[in-house]
Amino acid sequence: MKLRKLLWLVPCMAVTLNLSAQNADIAAIPSSKGKTKSSKTKKGSKEKALKDAVLTSKSVMRTSSTDNTEIRNVSILNGQKDDFSPVFYENGLLFCSNSRKSTKEAKDNNKVPDDLNLKFAPFDTLGNVLKPAAFSHRTNSKTNEGPSCFSVKGDSMFLTRTMSKGGIVKINKDGDVTLKIYIKTKDKEGNFMGEELLPFESETSSYCHPTLSEDGRKLYFSSNMPGGFGGMDLWMTRKMKNDEWSQPINLGARVNTSKNELFPFISQKGMLYFSSNGRLDAKGGLDLYRIDIENRTARTFSMLDAFNSDGDDFGLMFLPQNEHKGYFSSNRAGGAGGDDIYEFEIK
Repeated sequence: MKLRKLLWLVPCMAVTLNLSAQNADIAAIPSSKGKTKSSKTKKGSKEKALKDAVLTSKSVMRTSSTDNTEIRNVSILNGQKDDFSPVFYENGLLFCSNSRKSTKEAKDNNKVPDDLNLKFAPFDTLGNVLKPAAFSHRTNSKTNEGPSCFSVKGDSMFLTRTMSKGGIVKINKDGDVTLKIYIKTKDKEGNFMGEELLPFESETSSYCHPTLSEDGRKLYFSSNMPGGFGGMDLWMTRKMKNDEWSQPINLGARVNTSKNELFPFISQKGMLYFSSNGRLDAKGGLDLYRIDIENRTARTFSMLDAFNSDGDDFGLMFLPQNEHKGYFSSNRAGGAGGDDIYEFEIK
């Protein structure tokens, strides 16, 4: 299987990379016990989905309205491949994508068609999402860029990327490529620069899907580092008084299972949202869950029915100052391609 969304969904599984730098196949991520269930989507072309949908002024397709929650496919963001994991940045959405207009365009830009990069889509004055474009070429590279987050001021970026050095994929001593969280700082020209890693990151484990608390002192992420419950777990590291990051703490059995917990998002009120394929109430694939992580007696709850399908549902985020509206990702039936970005509003 080629590297596409699978690398970001379950990086602990064995996959195959098609690297533009080496133009050769290598083993990507070491295998583990955790595996994502495969899910079948209904057949149908993109044209049929568009035809059957009710378009709104926000260039979105209405797909469901249950549990007092309205969910719409944001068609202006979605291509025929994978578009997922949006985050808020400078009055717009930054997200991961390997959707392109054509194979010829990818060839002209010396890009592998399945290469994941970051795109940015600004909001207009009414809050409608506009057409996306490639994010900074200083950030996008010949390696794969994945789910990221920013500090509240927007001056720091925590970027998921395949382990690399100088923009070239790096293979560890076991012959594997792993995921790493790179810390980048915005320079005077607005570019995010730097290759700093969190102090505890090793070459043998994967670290991905960062999300930063409102005060910038807690960073949550997913990893298959030793000491977890199995597969990918969710962890938290604190920024100490000397601005160094602490050794990570596993979020424990309230959150983690023997399979995979991924794509965390911490809201401004401290609610942690994430995806899992290891819980008993799962509908299939990855499902979305939430927990008041600061409350030590709080339990994990499944999101409303409208959010979870028999496919993969993940990468949820809320807009700043608004815990009723946001976006998430899904490969549920009726989308434009692989993973699509959906907008939601909880009434």
